[in-house]
Amino acid sequence: MKKKIFVCILLIMFTFVLLSSASLAETITLKFGHAGPLKYHPNHIAATKFKELLEERSDGRIEVAIFPQGQLGGERELAESLIMGTVDITIACNGPLANWVSDFAVFDMPFLFEDLNHAYRVVDGEIGEEWNKKLLDQGMKCMGYGANGMADFTNNVKPIRKPEDMKGLKFRVMETKIWLTTMNTLGAIATPLPFTELYTSLEQGVVDGQTNPPLAARSLKLYEVQDYISITNHSVIMSAYLMNPKKFASFSAEDQKMIEEVFKETIQYQREALELQDAEDIQSLKDNGMQVITDIDREAFKEATKDIPQLMKKEIPLELVERIKNY
Repeated sequence: MKKKIFVCILLIMFTFVLLSSASLAETITLKFGHAGPLKYHPNHIAATKFKELLEERSDGRIEVAIFPQGQLGGERELAESLIMGTVDITIACNGPLANWVSDFAVFDMPFLFEDLNHAYRVVDGEIGEEWNKKLLDQGMKCMGYGANGMADFTNNVKPIRKPEDMKGLKFRVMETKIWLTTMNTLGAIATPLPFTELYTSLEQGVVDGQTNPPLAARSLKLYEVQDYISITNHSVIMSAYLMNPKKFASFSAEDQKMIEEVFKETIQYQREALELQDAEDIQSLKDNGMQVITDIDREAFKEATKDIPQLMKKEIPLELVERIKNY
């Protein structure tokens, strides 16, 4: 009798071990890397929401491990890692993505997009679908688009309200033809510098100003070295939510649908959060002593930069610019 009881106990324990092992084997962990900081940044807001939704919908079968703050590299390095399969999900802005799909440089075209809703209509429409196919050809499956905001001018010399106010000011820019062309057209002095050197360059007077969304000015505490922010909304920082195609294909059709729905909800959440965040960022800069300039002569800026599409036609097709204008 004791022998039978002992055997039963062994069988129960063995079954429990098998079930536990099966359960562990079924758990999938997705590696989600992004380069944004933990505080305020849309990338981390989105990554956190995605993790919450997917783990809840999958009843814990799919876990999401977030690697923020560039722990796995900057946006370009993360995109490369995604293509290689060492990262499953990432978020990359239009700047780095232009290395694979040159059309993304169009978001740097000054005063092309009226607002973020204009940009969302473009990426959610047929142009976005065309870009998705091009990204997939490069080894990146685009799950949708969010944004990090619209870029404005900050400086420590004077308020900027019209193009003439830009003349002679030294602005830190990315080392791209479109930014060099834009600054030269506006009469400013373009100074290419790494983003990591932005604060010290402003502090030491190497440059007078820079261009980024209010989020960057707040998170980097640029209010300590900049006196003015002009809400020009002259270009868009879009962000693509990318997944490794092979990793996505490894899921069942049911799970693929669930993942797509979670991305859709996450992106909508991030877009709505960004709208509130932008207002908070501007108020924070104001509270920290920056003068916020809102009476911008956008029409004068548009007129001053109207020839840039023609100057950039080898890099950015004029047809694409016109299609975006008409959206």
